[in-house]
Amino acid sequence: MAHVHKNQHRFKEALRVYREALQIQEACVGRQSMFCASTLQDTAHTLYHMAFVHHKQEGYEEALRVYEESLQIMEACLGRQSRQCADLLHNIANMHVELQRYEDAERLHEEALQIHEACSGARV
Repeated sequence: MAHVHKNQHRFKEALRVYREALQIQEACVGRQSMFCASTLQDTAHTLYHMAFVHHKQEGYEEALRVYEESLQIMEACLGRQSRQCADLLHNIANMHVELQRYEDAERLHEEALQIHEACSGARV
């Protein structure tokens, strides 16, 4: 349901539903528990979507914080050299651009590109 609200640009409702989903996921395993990697990945995806909504609302600092939290979980599940982490690094870099932190953005974009190249075996 949160995705539907997000796609309809009903961001307040989307965030409410994402927060509810996050509370349920955290109650099941906790953010840092490694008992169930798939549930942790679900938590990371929920955080990703919340960050996206904050980004669309121009809440760049909050989006950055939530993207970074999602990255921590995804990195613990899959390792930093995964395509999912590269995608998150790209989004984090974009938040740094929005916040005019260009050196951080460039460094993170380069890291994301290197991971994507390693995953695909070719320059993307």
